[in-house]
Amino acid sequence: MAVVKADAYGHGAVKVAGVLERLGCHFFGVSTPAEGVELRGAGITRPILVLGGFSTYECAELVRHDLRPVVFDLGVARALDEEARRAGRRLEFHLKLDTGMGRLGIPASGVAGFLEGLRGCTYLEMEGLLTHLAQADEEDKSASEEQLVAFEKVLPEINRLGYFPQLLHIANSAAILDFSPTLKNLVRPGIMLYGVSPTAGMESKADLQPVMSLSARIMFIKEVAAGGTIGYGGTFVTSRTSIIASVPVGYAHGYFRAFSNRAQALVRGQRAPVVGRVCMDWTMLDVTEIPGASLGDDVVLLGRQGEQQVSSWELARWADTIPYEVVCSIGTRSPRIYISSHGLMEYN
Repeated sequence: MAVVKADAYGHGAVKVAGVLERLGCHFFGVSTPAEGVELRGAGITRPILVLGGFSTYECAELVRHDLRPVVFDLGVARALDEEARRAGRRLEFHLKLDTGMGRLGIPASGVAGFLEGLRGCTYLEMEGLLTHLAQADEEDKSASEEQLVAFEKVLPEINRLGYFPQLLHIANSAAILDFSPTLKNLVRPGIMLYGVSPTAGMESKADLQPVMSLSARIMFIKEVAAGGTIGYGGTFVTSRTSIIASVPVGYAHGYFRAFSNRAQALVRGQRAPVVGRVCMDWTMLDVTEIPGASLGDDVVLLGRQGEQQVSSWELARWADTIPYEVVCSIGTRSPRIYISSHGLMEYN
């Protein structure tokens, strides 16, 4: 199951899912019915699982577009059953267990009562059973082992009550890479699909190649005398005569304000520090040490240029966050160029 929620982690869900479906991906995971509807509208035909919660008023849309729900609320389950009855079809669903994440799902102690409450939902069919690991990216796997035991312990009880889910899934990217007992018969790669390790300690577990890069061009360049201030608040003061380049990327594009006076970008294959505060629309770089830096030069804010690379993990450290947030934040204001394995380009 390719997880393509949050616009495929900022990469463009429609394009990503289209490629993965052609490559034979069996299942897609989204967070909301609206994300699933978008994929159906783009021609995706494989099963789509709505992993997140949703309200009863969204049930009709979910049934209409043949989306599979993750169920953990009786009120929503009954609303789904009614919509399936109106549509004259059975609706496959996946039951969510909370084995230790503490976010969504039914605790093991409540499974019997929940399933008894489903007895009247004759148009619902349990296709899958899942849980979500809270600490799979930790070196200490004891918490994940406890979640796995809890998951496996409840399955016989579910069978005893007359439900036989055929798809069992636990493993996210971190578990796929570093905790093989969770693999079962369906896995849910997310961040690793996009070439990013789920944690800084897992880079050696697989040869992950980053999919996304973020680039722009120098649109203005000028010389600033020593003692000149750069940007809002004058948070950077030049200590020498400096060459400052302005690049049309800012926090409205998903390039964080937290990068101010911390991050680096690539110009002519060399690192240039971000100086001053990142603005809504602009970022300034000190290119004094880069010979020949000129108007129109390519600037790589995320990705590789020559022998140098700015990774999502590096950006995350500068912003005190995680790579997930870095890539998910690259919004639609930034035009996307998709490059296939054949070198063809498509703009979106």
